[in-house]
Amino acid sequence: MKSINKDTLRELEKSLTSDLKEKEAEALAIASVIMERDVSLQSFHGYIGGKNNMYVDSIRSKFPSPDDFVSRWLQGMFTRIREVEENQKSKYQGNVYPNSTSHNILRLLKNNFIKEYFLAFLKRNFYRNFKERTREKAKDIHWKLWFGENQIPWGLIIAPAFRNGEWTNDVSEIRRADYQYWTIEHVLNTGLIDPDSNAPIYFRDLGELIIFYRSVLKRLSRSQYEKQIVDLYLEYLERSESPLAEPFLVPELRYAGLEISHKYRLDFAMLNPHVMEFVGFELSPHSTHMAVTGIKGKKQKEVNQEIKTKWSKEISKRNEYFLNYDITTITFTDEDLEDMEKCFKVIKKFLQKRPTDSKALSASLKELEEYEI
Repeated sequence: MKSINKDTLRELEKSLTSDLKEKEAEALAIASVIMERDVSLQSFHGYIGGKNNMYVDSIRSKFPSPDDFVSRWLQGMFTRIREVEENQKSKYQGNVYPNSTSHNILRLLKNNFIKEYFLAFLKRNFYRNFKERTREKAKDIHWKLWFGENQIPWGLIIAPAFRNGEWTNDVSEIRRADYQYWTIEHVLNTGLIDPDSNAPIYFRDLGELIIFYRSVLKRLSRSQYEKQIVDLYLEYLERSESPLAEPFLVPELRYAGLEISHKYRLDFAMLNPHVMEFVGFELSPHSTHMAVTGIKGKKQKEVNQEIKTKWSKEISKRNEYFLNYDITTITFTDEDLEDMEKCFKVIKKFLQKRPTDSKALSASLKELEEYEI
């Protein structure tokens, strides 16, 4: 769904609120008959809105349209009903007692007037939480990234919270975060995390962050190639028309987080939230990744075995990052590293990617009509 400005969102919400207000009294009267008790507006709305986190995963899911949100809400209701019925069959020798809250919601939705009220209510909820509903969501493993050299790790956390002596996420704030994840804006909003401190390291502006990147992160690297990439990346940020939206190029992403004896580090990693694409970049000169020392004193078989072991380690590293982090790795070889400008052009292509433009609601509504209770 294309971006909608705030004025349009307010008008959409206002229109739906007006529609709900007109239908409110009749909806409550019908609901009271169906439920065989007096139903208040508060409890009625609680029936609908109270199931948002049960029927749909608002924290992890992206909803491209209000129809998609409503459709998935309905599918979540059906799933919950089936789960209840399966549990009852197991517990009561095959018998089903359709008396759960979800069954009651289904009974209400079987009435066309109530159904229209529900649909308007859920669509209003979509527009009230437009940014949270339509944004790309991060997978759990990407909520907290640790990077840097062995003894000096740093953290980039979506919604950092220091609890019980360690850094974690305030999960309730992840979907509300008012910035694109893993971008320069993200870093300026949350700061970077020093695991030995209970407060983030904040940067007042892009200039301060660039100074930190160049004076601290770059200096920790022992690779001349990594240092050149850092310089090219910082030049790229300084020239960018929208630097805050640029993905933060993560140096030395740590596979095992804060573990000192971790398995692997990626030279650089980029998590682009605009297209939800995650790419790692390895600068792999033969001298540091595949070189075998003391060849004169070794038999060919021994040399081959060492090369095999080193190659296996390199491939395992790439495979594990892909399987666990969804990060695809691009490797720059000795020949590539002869032209660092060319290498950075490859990285820049992924930094600059931006988006071009489920089950249909009609199908979910048809299922609602046909569902027997």
